[in-house]
Amino acid sequence: MAKAASVEFVPHDLRRTAATFMTRMGISRLVVGKILNHVESGITKVYDRYSYDEEKREALALWGDKVAEIIGAGQRASPEQLAGAPGSGPSAVPETVSSIVGDATNN
Repeated sequence: MAKAASVEFVPHDLRRTAATFMTRMGISRLVVGKILNHVESGITKVYDRYSYDEEKREALALWGDKVAEIIGAGQRASPEQLAGAPGSGPSAVPETVSSIVGDATNN
């Protein structure tokens, strides 16, 4: 993917991108932190034993909808595109991936 996008890319960028987009979408940092399984500090973690499962489920459903919107879910690739026929395939990928990864790294 990094080669197609012409950007430096590591898997951790996916976590950062998801977290950035989720908070931008209005999902609280607390819920995003729970999704990312970040360790909480402070005394509140001792008393707050709530799992936030429903909030995490709702947040991830919203994120899934956003990812589907970004990648144009519902628009299936033709067999020619999947095979890499001339004029199709990864030529559309760099703009999409660059905009997503670049957007996350600029925040």
